[in-house]
Amino acid sequence: MANTKITKAIITCGGYATRFLPITKAIPKEMLPIGNKPIIHYIVEELKDAGITDILILIGRGREVVQNYFDRHPELETVIHEKGMNININPFADLNITYKRVPMPRGAADNIWHAKTFAGNEPFVVAYSDTVFFEHNPTIELITDFEQHKKSTIIASPIPTGNTHKYGIIDTGIKGACATGTCFIKRAFQIKQIIEKPQSNPPSNLASCGRFVLTPEIFAMIENAQTESGEVCMTEQLNKVAGHGNLRGVRTRARCFDTGNPQGWFEVNEYLTKK
Repeated sequence: MANTKITKAIITCGGYATRFLPITKAIPKEMLPIGNKPIIHYIVEELKDAGITDILILIGRGREVVQNYFDRHPELETVIHEKGMNININPFADLNITYKRVPMPRGAADNIWHAKTFAGNEPFVVAYSDTVFFEHNPTIELITDFEQHKKSTIIASPIPTGNTHKYGIIDTGIKGACATGTCFIKRAFQIKQIIEKPQSNPPSNLASCGRFVLTPEIFAMIENAQTESGEVCMTEQLNKVAGHGNLRGVRTRARCFDTGNPQGWFEVNEYLTKK
């Protein structure tokens, strides 16, 4: 890799968000509000605070509003100035935010493949747009671990064992590493594999939570992936990385919210209201 200092990040924005219909016919789920800011605002803020300077947002059809949100609004800026309002509507003006249209991605991994040119020969952060964090910064945790070990790394968070069938669950290869509701492993660890939505006997209660540091080797794995359905699953590609001994996990200190479903979105708004 030409450069191991991580300054680039990819945000994936796609899918039909059917669990939020009918509102997502008109408003992309990453633009749904948490307080008075959209979900994606918190993600970009997290990346900026972690030292990211270049962000590529992968967008699908009907997501022009995402670009509008991060663009300048001269008329509104004039109104704010004239009224003497202390509001910064361009907090990310110092970031280089670009966009790439991905009309019909064949799964999360194929979506990320479209950022190959952007990433170049450098490690990069991937942020899913349906997960937000509070109290700590998971991207800082990822980058800190990568700087020490130079391996791809993912954020993990304990979840109730009754919900393990909904997420990709991490297998550390250490038997008894996670009992019900409690993890006894180190804060950072090697990953043996990720089991996608196990219906029984989950290897732990640690779920993969939508933040990754990846190296460029992932692109060749995605290109060579062959599936009967045509969909390129991100978990399968991560397991290839793990098979080479190059995948680590960090159990985040942050509070993680899954905003990809209405219940999680309600919970994070309730959390913010009570802060």
